[in-house]
Amino acid sequence: MSLFTFGEGYHNYHHEFQHDYRNGVKPWNFDPTKWMIWLLNKTGLASDLRRVPESRVILAQMTEARRKAEQHLEKLQESHDHAWRDAATAALHHRLELLAKSYHELEHALSERVDLSRKALRRWKADIREFSEHLAEIRALRLPAAEA
Repeated sequence: MSLFTFGEGYHNYHHEFQHDYRNGVKPWNFDPTKWMIWLLNKTGLASDLRRVPESRVILAQMTEARRKAEQHLEKLQESHDHAWRDAATAALHHRLELLAKSYHELEHALSERVDLSRKALRRWKADIREFSEHLAEIRALRLPAAEA
């Protein structure tokens, strides 16, 4: 989609982190504005480009993953009693607890201005990815229509 919008598909990133010159933060994100500003910086026509630290981006991703999981948990709670619902709810609660632990670890490290290693950042990214995959599996389970 961003090919048609010239990178504006990542515009929400700009609203979350206004002072970052990028919209698409991944190297493969189609964001011609980011590339143009970067090129202007390299030629000396722009300076002092600011970027959000990767740790802050990960923290925001954790927050969003938790928000989505809590929404889905509410939907699960509203469903009628099904054998798999309780297991899915318990698994989702367990994943939320692990995500909350990682979130607080990262938040504490940021507040203490600790230099975070790439290894730790990769671990937190993997936690988010694993959490999202687990949530997708639970979402794939179709809730039977409510009985009249």
